[in-house]
Amino acid sequence: LLRKDSASEWGDELLPPPQLFLLNSKRLAKTSSLRILQGTIYLSFPFSMSSLSLVDRALRALGGDAKKQKAVRETAEKASLAIRQQQGQPTELVNSGALVDPVYAALESSSPADVLKGLDVLQLLAEHGLLTQEQCPSVCSKVVSCCQVVDDAKMRTLQVCGAMFNNSAFLHSKQSVGMMIELVFGMSSYEGGRQPQQPLAHVSTAVVTQMCLAVFTSLAEQSQSQEEDLELIASSLLSELVSILQRKSTKWIIAPSDLNPSTIIEIVDNCLETHSSLVRSTPSLLSTVSNHVIPYLKFALDTAKPFPLMIRVLRLICTVIIRFGMQLVVESESLLAKLVRTLEEGVLAAASWRTVVTIESVRFLCAESDPSLLRALYLRHDHASEGRSVFTGLVHALGRVAQVGLQKSTPSSGGPAQHPIIHASKLKCLEMLGQSEAPTLSPGHGTFLSLDALSGIVDALTSLMSRILRGDIAGNTQTKRTPRVSTLPVSLPVDTPAFKGTEDCTIVEEMIEAAWPPLLAALSNAIAVASDEDVLQQILKAYQGVIHVCGILHLVTPRDAFLTSMTKMVLPTKLDQALSKRNVQVARALFHIAFITGNFLENAWAMVWEVFDRLEECLPNDLNAPSTVEIDDIAGLNSPASSSDLAMLRDMLENLYAHCSSLEPSALKFVLQSLDTVTQVSVSGKHGEDMVPRMAAWERLCQVVTNNLGNIKLVWPLLVNTVNSLVLSNKAEVRDRVMKSFLATLNQAIKYHLVDRPTADSPSLEILILSPLEVLNRSEQLDVREAVVNILHIVLQANGQALSQGWPLILTVVKTVAVEGENKVMAKSFQILQLILSDFLNDLPVDCMQLFITTTAAFGLQQHDTNVALTAVGLLWTIADFLSRDRTALSKAFTAVVEGRTDGKVAAVSSLDTSTGDSTNEKAEAQIVEQQIKSASQIACEQVDGLWTLLMKQLRTLSVDSRPEVRHCAIRTLTSAFNEHAKDLDHETWTDCLFGIVLKTLDDVSKCSQTATGPDLSQTPQSLGVEGGKEVQLLVHHSRNTAEKQWSETRVLILSTVSKVIRHSLLEISQHPRGIEVWENMLSCVREYGQSTSEEVARCSLSVLQQFMDGLDAGSQLPHPWREGLWETIIHLLKSAVSSSCSKFQSETIELLQAISTTLLDIGTEQQVTRVVSAVSELADVLSSSPLGVLSCELAQWQERVVNFRSERAVWCSVLNSLSSRFE
Repeated sequence: LLRKDSASEWGDELLPPPQLFLLNSKRLAKTSSLRILQGTIYLSFPFSMSSLSLVDRALRALGGDAKKQKAVRETAEKASLAIRQQQGQPTELVNSGALVDPVYAALESSSPADVLKGLDVLQLLAEHGLLTQEQCPSVCSKVVSCCQVVDDAKMRTLQVCGAMFNNSAFLHSKQSVGMMIELVFGMSSYEGGRQPQQPLAHVSTAVVTQMCLAVFTSLAEQSQSQEEDLELIASSLLSELVSILQRKSTKWIIAPSDLNPSTIIEIVDNCLETHSSLVRSTPSLLSTVSNHVIPYLKFALDTAKPFPLMIRVLRLICTVIIRFGMQLVVESESLLAKLVRTLEEGVLAAASWRTVVTIESVRFLCAESDPSLLRALYLRHDHASEGRSVFTGLVHALGRVAQVGLQKSTPSSGGPAQHPIIHASKLKCLEMLGQSEAPTLSPGHGTFLSLDALSGIVDALTSLMSRILRGDIAGNTQTKRTPRVSTLPVSLPVDTPAFKGTEDCTIVEEMIEAAWPPLLAALSNAIAVASDEDVLQQILKAYQGVIHVCGILHLVTPRDAFLTSMTKMVLPTKLDQALSKRNVQVARALFHIAFITGNFLENAWAMVWEVFDRLEECLPNDLNAPSTVEIDDIAGLNSPASSSDLAMLRDMLENLYAHCSSLEPSALKFVLQSLDTVTQVSVSGKHGEDMVPRMAAWERLCQVVTNNLGNIKLVWPLLVNTVNSLVLSNKAEVRDRVMKSFLATLNQAIKYHLVDRPTADSPSLEILILSPLEVLNRSEQLDVREAVVNILHIVLQANGQALSQGWPLILTVVKTVAVEGENKVMAKSFQILQLILSDFLNDLPVDCMQLFITTTAAFGLQQHDTNVALTAVGLLWTIADFLSRDRTALSKAFTAVVEGRTDGKVAAVSSLDTSTGDSTNEKAEAQIVEQQIKSASQIACEQVDGLWTLLMKQLRTLSVDSRPEVRHCAIRTLTSAFNEHAKDLDHETWTDCLFGIVLKTLDDVSKCSQTATGPDLSQTPQSLGVEGGKEVQLLVHHSRNTAEKQWSETRVLILSTVSKVIRHSLLEISQHPRGIEVWENMLSCVREYGQSTSEEVARCSLSVLQQFMDGLDAGSQLPHPWREGLWETIIHLLKSAVSSSCSKFQSETIELLQAISTTLLDIGTEQQVTRVVSAVSELADVLSSSPLGVLSCELAQWQERVVNFRSERAVWCSVLNSLSSRFE
């Protein structure tokens, strides 16, 4: 070893970097040989003066100590003197042999001390390259001779051998290499039946390994011209070593017959492992492996070898397959077939060490090497057209070993059959190179190894899939070994086509298709009987890996098969059992699969949700309460799960539903469809009449939808489909829970999209969210329709201010209730209408006003609740006030709607109005825009007036309702609203309302009254509704106990209210072109009513006529035709009084005559007054002979008043004729 102070003795010249000659094998690192050689470093230096200085010092020491050995002393002194006299490069000195002569003399000396000194000098010469190729055989011969004579020189000789094999001149001498390897082999063998010294044997084993490695290292480093000799030496060395193993005669290296074959196998393994790239690139070496190494390995597998040799044979097989499988395909295939056959033969003896080490070697190939090796094995053999099914055979063999090991075995005591106890073990027999005997193995060790190998195969497949997804190629299989990794591959979006259809992806698919049946058979048994938690975790990781890769590759059959096997272990086998630790572990793994592989489960989500639904049912509500269910086996994984484990499962359930928001849209669709399937199965299952189905899956579906409201266009239709199917259930409890959950979800959706995150798509999303209510409102189940109304009411109370495009839908639903007339939902629906009118009328889109008016009218028309109808009529009056009060705002709103439908020119109105440009084009464009604005405003006004017309039409319809109280209310509302707001209407609308609605209503009432028939209503009381749970009856007075009487009252009301309208607008009517039509129509009704058999109707006509007459005076501008009609009506009523049998009508007619006498006499013409007097005379004649004769005297007094006021001859004659007639 060099010390730090050595440089000072060599002067200022620094040492060049040494070439470290170390043990390259990781496998030998754990042997005792390395521990003995720990710290020993062989150095090789080039020629230099410093090298000669070291040799000179050693020679002087040799000469000084060899006082009795003249030859040694003289040659040493001569060599020392030659060194000191040397100038320049010492090539001549080395070639002259002067430096080697002292070594020869010392090694031939009888003094052990001189021999050792000579070996020291030889070591320096070899280390510093001061030996020639010609000198090496002689030196080796002398070294061999001295070792046979001096036993103490053997250890020093081993050190010299190591130095010599670092000398390139020595390595090029085949004879020298063979001699030294024979020498070292002899030191490590048994001599004469006795065991060699233990330290010497260990050191010699390590040295011979280094010597063989040095040959291959030198071959890899030499130039092309020097390669041939070394290639021959290396190939010969490899073949000779194999021949020694096979006990065949050798031509070059003569090894002792008792040489330990394990040492030879280790040397071969180290050489092939360390210099695999050299062997692959050297045809002679590769041929040696094919023709010598592999045949021996086949032979060794077929024979019963001891444990130390067997493990080394298997290690060498792994090295050959891994490093040279691509070049030696046929040979590797035969070795793999041998391994498969060995496994199949050892199925029933899984606990034997031979089967165990074979499984370990297969596990090393499949699980602990680079995953690309597994791919390469499949490509070279199974995938090839003429290859064997090597990969498939290995997996099937491992699966059979595992299955047989997991079968129940009957104990020797005769007890019941039991599953073997399988524990996770880190024991690796292949690494027990220092053991001479096989270790004691547990009965389940081989089964565990086979399961571990199968899970390792899954790890390799997942690793390959990860490389493909990352865009890495499968890679070269002849790379350095990599640690086993059991991680799932990265997840990509489902629609990512980057890796689909590629060669690598296809290969992985084929490998899974070939491997999954034996994998499933073994793992499904293991997951059920595993008694060790570490083993169970390893099995579950394999499940996760297979399912994930199958999901990515869309391999539906294996994915669903593994999922089915896994879900069977999530729940107890019996209904009365509690969850065990095994169930908890499997459930956790299934949760992990759902989290990681959720994007690729597709239809398999159905079985996942089904088992989670049942799992949630098994979880107790109070996790701290003691369990009362039975447990068959309370040991190990079958013991009851703790409360913390159950709480963890509940948390994972909640997290899983929240995690669904991170899934891809297509995967989310499968999630919701699967939840729908589970829900349908739960609801449609067999339940008792008093049992309510579990609705947990439905609640979870709503939760998933709530968590994914950002993707509402996808999730909402799926939710609605589930709701539409669930409301068909024949159980009211199910329908109630469905509607309550749907209400909560709908409120969340509205709040999410319309309140918290409004966007440009919010209106369309609003329609999407609310549209299901319209469908549900058509349900045959009353409670569903009632729930829809409740949902609308709650939505309006909570978020009504955020609605915009959904109002038509809401009003349609409310109107449907009114039209179909459901008593139980009528009140709530009407509350919605009142809420809209009171709180949201200003927020209601103007294009919804028509629907709102018709909806309100529909509540007035419904026949089930009179109170609601009356209130609805009152709401129409409120709407009329709103239309008049907010007419300007409505016009602006309609204008905005109209402008939004133009080509976009109106959008620039503000900029055009404020611009100062004088160009002709700008002015023309401004004029066009102004015309568009005027046109939009005109259309808006027409829209507002259209609302008025619609409102009046609805009131007209209500005015002929079959219920008197409703039509009376409608008539009052119609006429009052027109009187109050007629001034706000434009001329055309005012005309339409008056002529087409108000007056038409008068005609409608007349027609209806003529056909009114019916029973005595006092005998069949009418219901007013329900109050306090009891029906309220309408009490009818005897004066209104028939339909005729009630319609008479209506006729009185309509005539009086319409006449009021006409009087109120008489000036406008008189100026209207169609005014005379109104006037004549009104007087015609008065005349008609005067002829009615109903006393109150006839009297009403008198009252209306009196009101008209009271509005006239001498200065009235009423046109002449209008006055003629008035006089005709008076005369007509007087004649009606003549023929009337009602004395009260006759009496009131006389009172009317007296009340209007002043107006009549002031403005009437001679002819008109004469005709009136004649009519009065006829009435007086009738009354004079009746019990009301006194009224005749009153008429005489009126006639006297006439002659006092009028002096026309015709008038006087008429009066006198009447009086004389009565006198007679």
